[in-house]
Amino acid sequence: MRNEPLIEIKQTKGQSETHPALSPNDEFADYEIWSVLLGDPAGRIPHIVGSYARQALKDGLALQDVNGFNPYKFGFGAASDSHSTATPYMQNNYFGTLGAADGTIQQRMSGTVLSGIDVRTAGPAGLTGVWAEENTRASIFNAMQRKETFAVSGPHIKVRFFGGWDYAAGETADQLKEFWKNTPDWVKDANWLKAAYDGGVPVKAQNRMNFGARRRVSTSVRQFHLPLFISGQSTPRAAGLLPAPVLPSEGSQTNGRFRVAIGGGRTALIS
Repeated sequence: MRNEPLIEIKQTKGQSETHPALSPNDEFADYEIWSVLLGDPAGRIPHIVGSYARQALKDGLALQDVNGFNPYKFGFGAASDSHSTATPYMQNNYFGTLGAADGTIQQRMSGTVLSGIDVRTAGPAGLTGVWAEENTRASIFNAMQRKETFAVSGPHIKVRFFGGWDYAAGETADQLKEFWKNTPDWVKDANWLKAAYDGGVPVKAQNRMNFGARRRVSTSVRQFHLPLFISGQSTPRAAGLLPAPVLPSEGSQTNGRFRVAIGGGRTALIS
């Protein structure tokens, strides 16, 4: 993780976040799946297990729980892998990614296969969001190193995701179960971002929380009730925010389900 803190989960070839066989309860798991081996090498068979990032996160939690280490604490990124020096990240302005091989509509619909890829199955690029202090190369790369990033399939959305025991400081186990039925005052405050950093850490950033010292519910690592804070903003061009998967706590390899507000007075179950 020192040399490769991020993993790409979306590009023009498809997404490698998850697969319906691995996430059967996720209605979006079949979105633009990348399921072939690049180059279509003879004698090689693509495998579902071991090929998708969400499963790697679960495997890392299992390794942490059993062996005390997690080699899969990576953040997410998305890009284009374009070979035409441009990034076609919008569906309504998609112009191909392979230059002369798919630069026109006729070429993209021709059924040409390159390195095992049918050009008709390629789609718009993904984008990586980076939470950096300023728009400089050093600041952006520092943010990537500490994994304060998120990946999107193209729309310009803004997502922040924090976890912190101090968000519910002083609450009992029973009170924690009801904690998020009412919005805490600090979330409503204009300085909520400072409070989010003061009370927790960005999820996927290097974990600075001492889980052993701050267990509030049980001595069992599987029964943590870690308060999470999720903030999302969409743009008029985007279709709106949709639920995304959440791995609920260290030591758990199953998806939890959380109800969060997604704007417009609507809520959604995050699973």
